[in-house]
Amino acid sequence: GGVRPLTTMQLAMRSEPPASVMRSSSTLRILYISLDFSNWAGAKEWTYLSNLSIEEGFAASGVEFLTIPLIYGISAEIPASWLYHAKTLCAGREFDQVWIELVHGNPGEDILEWLISLAPVRLGILLESLSYDQEDYQLHPGLFKRRLVVEERLRYMTHAVTVDEKDADDLNRRGIVKAMWRPESVPSWCLANAPNDLPRDRAIFYGASYGTQKRWLL
Repeated sequence: GGVRPLTTMQLAMRSEPPASVMRSSSTLRILYISLDFSNWAGAKEWTYLSNLSIEEGFAASGVEFLTIPLIYGISAEIPASWLYHAKTLCAGREFDQVWIELVHGNPGEDILEWLISLAPVRLGILLESLSYDQEDYQLHPGLFKRRLVVEERLRYMTHAVTVDEKDADDLNRRGIVKAMWRPESVPSWCLANAPNDLPRDRAIFYGASYGTQKRWLL
C-alpha cells in the first residue's frame, strides 16, 4: 500500500539516534539547514510553511535546534555562504539529527560528507516532486537531471520526507533512503476553529503560474 502521512515532528521524535550516541538528557538536538534566498524575487515564492514554520514545530516540541541558512545560488565554498562557516558555527556542539533541503539547495560534496560525521540521523527534505509526466520533461528537460542530482545527494542521508507520496514509495522500494510522505507544516495558530466569511466569491489560486498553468489561468 501507499505511504501513511505523518507530521514533520512525528518524524523527528521517531528517528532516535542509536543508543551509543544517546545522552542523559532527553532533549533532541537538530541542526536545521534551511533553504533561503538572497533577494525578494526568489524568496517571495518560498512559503513560510515550507521553511521557517519547521522551527515552530521544533520549539513547540521542546527540540534544541540551530538553524543555518543555505542561500540559493551561493556556493558553500565561498565566505559569502553561511555553510562556508558551518563547521566553525557547530564546533564543540553535538547533534542527533540534521535536516536539510536538497532539491534547490546545493550544499556541495564537502558539506554532505561532513554531515555524515556530525549526526547519525540525516533527513533530506524534498519540497518538489521528482516524478513528472513526459510532457513536463519535454517542456522542462532540466527536471530529469534534477532527479539524478537529488538522488545523489540523498545517498548522504538516512531519511527523507517528500511532498509527493509516489516519490516516498519509489525511494523506499529502491532502497535509496528511508522515506515517507510529508504534507506541509502548518502552525496551529494558522488554523481557524470555524470557517470565516470569505471576502470575495471567487476562487484563489495559490502557487506559481509556470508554463501551461499560466495559460490556463488567463
